[in-house]
Amino acid sequence: MSRINTMTLSPVISAILACAMSVGAAHAEDPVCKTVFDAGETGMQTPNHQYVTQTGGTFGSTGHRSEIIHTIDASYVLVDGQWHRSRLDMKAMREQEQENRRNTKNARCAHVRDDAVDGEAAGVFSAHYESEYAKVDALIWISSSSGLTLREELDMDAGELGKTHSSVRTRYAGVQAPVGVN
Repeated sequence: MSRINTMTLSPVISAILACAMSVGAAHAEDPVCKTVFDAGETGMQTPNHQYVTQTGGTFGSTGHRSEIIHTIDASYVLVDGQWHRSRLDMKAMREQEQENRRNTKNARCAHVRDDAVDGEAAGVFSAHYESEYAKVDALIWISSSSGLTLREELDMDAGELGKTHSSVRTRYAGVQAPVGVN
């Protein structure tokens, strides 16, 4: 029995982000879920800088902010004002992503509306995913031109571990490894 790896993106980010881009492979034939699936897959192959805020669960009502930078060969996490190199690179995260997709069930997706993120045209998609460990409901903004995920609002119910909300903004331009990495 496989479990979602909560360390996929960083020690700060919980299984929410692992679930967020995990559309079951069986649902890839659905054209709307395929759009969400493709955005997640492309994002896992493209250097990016994520800005994350999480509330609820162990993060409390005031929340926790973090940043993650993914380059071609490494990932970095900002923890308590210090950048740290993650043990996982993009290849390892893609492999974990594929396992998460295999274990996802009851995936449903819908195009909600068209919108923009920082002036970039995007389609907004709702998505619902379940695994043995959590249920996730998300709104995902996907760039109309690049097909990359620009923004995510994720609500996860992990049963006795609690409910959390995550807001994620992702940038793709000018991504570089941070200076002063521990």
